[in-house]
Amino acid sequence: MDALGHYTRHDDDGNYFSARENLYGLIFGVERLTRSGLTMGLAAAATTSSYESRDTADEGESRSLLGYLYASWRQRNQPGGLQLAAALGAGATKLSADRDISFASRSAHGEHDGRIYSATLQGRYDWTPAGLIIGPTLGVSYVHLRDEGFRESGADSVDLRLHSRTNNSLQSLLGGASCGR
Repeated sequence: MDALGHYTRHDDDGNYFSARENLYGLIFGVERLTRSGLTMGLAAAATTSSYESRDTADEGESRSLLGYLYASWRQRNQPGGLQLAAALGAGATKLSADRDISFASRSAHGEHDGRIYSATLQGRYDWTPAGLIIGPTLGVSYVHLRDEGFRESGADSVDLRLHSRTNNSLQSLLGGASCGR
């Protein structure tokens, strides 16, 4: 089990408002290592993220529950050789926001749900010359986010109505690592 917490202050840069952001949650999981170098596991996370404008009454929150299935394999139980890792994840998030509409002297409130699906695959090969461990890393990650549509309330004619939307992200990873043994 692991706990996480994070506080960030965003300063006004003339284009965006200043805000405070908090993130906290719990991550827990179980895994099993086999003699063949395969590690398999399940993990779950519950997180809350909130923001609050320092200049207006704008604020919002997201609460998420996420689950992951993962596996990694190492060619041998010593430094060096091939390593592969993969993970699949799915989750749900509940989002809410209060928006200050100063020109109309009103505030709007909106809530909606989202679904998150993710997959990642990474590979690495390490060489061990002269007491060092060096090698390249390659990988790819995909995330699919589906936000349900919603309509704000509380600000009458200036309430927003947003339709459902889907966001897809595909990211590659190319890197390397080195360390001494």
